[in-house]
Amino acid sequence: MSSLFSAFIPNHVKLVNACYPSSSALLASDSTCEPLAQELSQLVSYASSRARRLVKLSRVLEQRAGAEARKAGEGNARARVQLLVTLSIFKALANECRRDIDVFSTALLSTTKDSLACLPKDLKLQARVANLFAIWAAYTNGNLIGPDKRCTNYYIYILKIFQDRCTVTGKDLEPASGTQMIGLAAITAVISSNAFFLSREHLSKQVAIVISALLHTLHEADSIITEESKVVSADPSATVSRVPSHPLMNRRAASIHTDVDGEHGPERSDVVNASLRAFQALLRICNTAQVSIIFDSILQHIDQNNLWENAAVGKWYAEHVIEWTRYQYRYSVPTLLVDKLLGIQDSPSSAKHLAIVEMLTFIFTSPIPLINLSILDIISSLVTVLLRRISIGLNDPLLLPLVECVSSLGTHVYYADQIPDLTEHIVDRIAVVQTNGLAMQGQSCEGPAREVALRCLVSCLSGIPKAADTYAAQSSAKLMEDHFGIDNSISIGTRATQRNKVEPEAWQETLTLLCEPNYATRAMYARGLAAFIRKEIEQEPFVQCKEKDVVEVTEGSRRYNVEVVVNPELVASLGSSYLNTNSISRFLNALYAVAFSLAMASWNSESKAIKAQPSPKDKQDEKQPTMLNRLTGDQIPKPTLSDFSLLLQILTCTFQRVPCRAVLTGVPMILALAHSSRELEDATHHAGRLRAIREVLCHLWIVIGEVWDIPDIVKRAHTALTALRQTILPPLSDVSPTRLNLSEEPVHFPSLVDPLWPKSRGMADTGLSFAQLTRSAKLQAITGLNEYELSRRLRMEWTVEGAVKDCE
Repeated sequence: MSSLFSAFIPNHVKLVNACYPSSSALLASDSTCEPLAQELSQLVSYASSRARRLVKLSRVLEQRAGAEARKAGEGNARARVQLLVTLSIFKALANECRRDIDVFSTALLSTTKDSLACLPKDLKLQARVANLFAIWAAYTNGNLIGPDKRCTNYYIYILKIFQDRCTVTGKDLEPASGTQMIGLAAITAVISSNAFFLSREHLSKQVAIVISALLHTLHEADSIITEESKVVSADPSATVSRVPSHPLMNRRAASIHTDVDGEHGPERSDVVNASLRAFQALLRICNTAQVSIIFDSILQHIDQNNLWENAAVGKWYAEHVIEWTRYQYRYSVPTLLVDKLLGIQDSPSSAKHLAIVEMLTFIFTSPIPLINLSILDIISSLVTVLLRRISIGLNDPLLLPLVECVSSLGTHVYYADQIPDLTEHIVDRIAVVQTNGLAMQGQSCEGPAREVALRCLVSCLSGIPKAADTYAAQSSAKLMEDHFGIDNSISIGTRATQRNKVEPEAWQETLTLLCEPNYATRAMYARGLAAFIRKEIEQEPFVQCKEKDVVEVTEGSRRYNVEVVVNPELVASLGSSYLNTNSISRFLNALYAVAFSLAMASWNSESKAIKAQPSPKDKQDEKQPTMLNRLTGDQIPKPTLSDFSLLLQILTCTFQRVPCRAVLTGVPMILALAHSSRELEDATHHAGRLRAIREVLCHLWIVIGEVWDIPDIVKRAHTALTALRQTILPPLSDVSPTRLNLSEEPVHFPSLVDPLWPKSRGMADTGLSFAQLTRSAKLQAITGLNEYELSRRLRMEWTVEGAVKDCE
């Protein structure tokens, strides 16, 4: 009877049916559940001759697989082994007819979907289905994902099933690990497929599924992840490469199988290793937009699982995403993080805010280099967030991490002018805050908020070049140690040789911060200014350090033991260049004007030493110098005793770093300060101020005498200092100019200070010191001026107004 109806059975159905072994053979204990080899060969030969035959065959196989999967799920053992055979037939067709695989992709994916769902705990069946899916992923061109809704839905559904396999848990670790390995193998096959990246519309959905699958395993890894990530990073050749990069006929799909009975299954470390390699493989084939989508999915996963509290999680992902992403696309990670931070800048502080900022800092300070990073855009966004957080709350916990993050942008120097450019941006923001305060809900926010903003920006101003120099010094020491096997001490003062120095003009625009009403702001800025002079302003070439480099160890009162050594050849090459105005001399003029202004600020109601006295012509000119406008007696606070210690520190740095230009521009100011301070002699309530000024002047003459090797000046200054009998300048504490978490309090003048009597006591003999300075052979050789010419130049009338105009 069966032979009667066989005549009506289509040929392609007969070929399919012939591939199945008999029922008894299938159910035998030693059955491999494979189709008959000869019949399978005939079926493949039949299918490969014409593409339309594949359509008919795939429909038959799809129908059989659907029915077999349904029965197998109900416990039918025969249907299970028949399903295994059907999957093998599909696998053979996919391998041999790879050029036309898209013709029967929908049927293949339908079979995959039904087979995965029927027996989720059957590892043999799951592995065979995963194998079929991996073959399809390797050979498809991905054109059906998106346009073909049925095929796309099957594909996404299959990904979700494999995601579930990756996250399976159980008391018995072996089966659970085996299931996870099958799911990870399928996920790995997908991420190296054209189907994954071709459809932009569905990329985000696929990434979310894959990332969830991979990250679940990594979150459960505990300490294993550290060792396994090192193994993966050290052996990138073992990572799966992108299959579609090879010609179609040369592609090879991954083989997925279960462990042989009697052998131990995969361990936890094997699962973690597989997840890491899949993660690495995904990142290595992504471009900028794709990396952004992947990292955004990671952040969403962290958010959904409330993992922001664990800062190490975010840092680990940031580090490895950047490390495993191709060099030219790494910048997309910090760019995305900055955008995320901008999006939540108005929200109440949370662990998410802090984690994102710490991730950014970690990226910027990591030894892993970045390129194509828009440094100026990033610092602009970060400073915007910083100022916004200050306007929201002065004690916002994000302030210190944000300042550290901004400063960390100086760690890696990507182009020569990077540090000057970053500095210029901070200077511009300081100018805006100084002038306009902070915008808070459409209104200007003055007072404490303004001071906190200025301190944060000043910390960034000092922190950016410090980060560059620190990293450069550490890198140089590490390089020396690696090459020569020696332990080199790291000199923090070493400058990054590949970067340009910050020009004096940048800091010149901020000098009026020395006259801010808040002492903590003044102190922080003064320390940063001293560091800038020592490290960024180019040292004059004839300055040399003596054997003992530093005289005093305490930070702030530190004085470097330097001297001028005249080299005739160098002097001849320089000519009279030190008489010409340049950026350094303009900076010094501005600095000395501000220093004088602060020292003599508001000492009585009649005299305002720094206020401009404009001529009638000047009154008609509306465009007065900005700095001169700011340096008005009613705007500058009365200096404290600590202010004079800070001024001494700054001025000492100038006379040691650029002694020639400092003498030409600074000595006239010293003479003017000595003359103006005599007006304080009759005011007993200003005895402390007078003592402080004379103490500063004595120390400055000591520095000048030591640098220019004029012992008589040093001796006379020491004598005058001793004559004071009571020195009142306090030592400066060892505080970094970038330190924000400590608000310094000033040392005020003591309530009882012995008046100076006679009135000239403690005053250095400026006349004799001045005469010996002009007779200095070294100073004459370097400037090209004789004693008379030097005397004329240094004795010229000095005023704040004139110094400000000379700095323009």
